[in-house]
Amino acid sequence: MDCSDKEVNIKILLTGAIANGNLKAEDRDALLAAMTDEVSTIVLSDNYLQTQAISLAEANAVRSREYHLGLMRTLERTGGLNREIEVL
Repeated sequence: MDCSDKEVNIKILLTGAIANGNLKAEDRDALLAAMTDEVSTIVLSDNYLQTQAISLAEANAVRSREYHLGLMRTLERTGGLNREIEVL
């Protein structure tokens, strides 16, 4: 997903650059090829950090249970959460 998001964003940016005359259409493919390694590194780093964040959240979940329950109750009272709809 992260790779696809980055690819789409880069293509949107490059399409705009071509439309504005800042990039020639024939230079687009060479630019994309030149970016491949750097974009791959960014995507892999993002994936590693996402996995790490999930692991930390899971490790802290039991300890944070009371906080989460309090937050859900507060959101319920203020109309920001319907636990029945959210199956919580």
